Amino acid sequence: MTSTSRRLARQPAAARPVVTVGAAADLVATVPHLFGFHPAASLVVLGLRPPRSRVGGGMRVDLVGPPGGQLSDRGLAEHVSRGLRGTFTESLVVVYGDEPGRSRGGPLLLPHRRLVLEVDRAMSGRGAPVRESVLVAAGRWWSYDCSLSSCCPAEGTPVGGQEAPSALATQLAVELGAPLPSRDAVVASLAATVPLLFPAEVDAALDRCDRLPVEDLLACVRRRQQSVLDRGPGAEATRAEAAELIALVQHVLVRDEVITEIAPADLDAAVLLWSQLLRWAPPGTVSQTGAVLAGLAHAAGEGVLALTAVERALAADPGHRLALLQLQCLQNGIGPAELAPPRRERHDRH
Repeated sequence: MTSTSRRLARQPAAARPVVTVGAAADLVATVPHLFGFHPAASLVVLGLRPPRSRVGGGMRVDLVGPPGGQLSDRGLAEHVSRGLRGTFTESLVVVYGDEPGRSRGGPLLLPHRRLVLEVDRAMSGRGAPVRESVLVAAGRWWSYDCSLSSCCPAEGTPVGGQEAPSALATQLAVELGAPLPSRDAVVASLAATVPLLFPAEVDAALDRCDRLPVEDLLACVRRRQQSVLDRGPGAEATRAEAAELIALVQHVLVRDEVITEIAPADLDAAVLLWSQLLRWAPPGTVSQTGAVLAGLAHAAGEGVLALTAVERALAADPGHRLALLQLQCLQNGIGPAELAPPRRERHDRH
């Protein structure tokens, strides 16, 4: 799977954390915070832009399974170069893979070196040559560009090996939060935990919604969602609020309203709220609820969370039109501003 880096692109410039990557150790410390979890078996490319080579965007692809496992090194490099949106002057590469080997009496053999060269070729073609490239494996990192034992020992450098976290790592932890240990942990954060007897409450709410005109449904979802958001970040919906919100977004126009009309100041809190609602969503309501969370998470720059929500939506309904469109956008690095939910889709609660 492919995912984009989180949060940096959607925040206004005044509020956006300035991430300037200097040494290779900074690069290794940055990636988990930008993507929200510690990658494994992945290629990560970050784009840098002036002033002072700030991180302006990033993209991660799996090296096992699609797309990495299905493309040549050149094909994967071109996929990332096309998908990394923005104008950049330099780029950085991190490969998460196996530990390096060593030829008899020769230099270290870092895996995926050809892939790194192809990424440099592809990124140089768009005016953003690779400035630094590193391999991360088994809690250590190695430079693809340096063979000096004084700064790049053969046994690698421990990730986070300094006694105290760097200033950059501390800044990112404050601005973006602590990364989860793995992508599996992101998936687990949205696993179904439907409360006992809750499906009957959602069914009753669906029956009430079926008797209301769409204007009333739109007014109701605005009022109900805002009442939860006004209680502060991280506030959970009650059972009655959750049942009503889940029922309301089964109507396609209400679903699209929630995705597209959220106030920027409420976006982070809305992502937390709809994460709860997706966990609680009973069978028959998962695809629409998942599409709502995917749209909000995508707008918030939470690419991995958006992708996980899309996967849940498509597992429930493989033909869900909006979820398929969201998946295509996420896999190709297309931003939320370029995605308009299809409004001619017929309402189908299933």
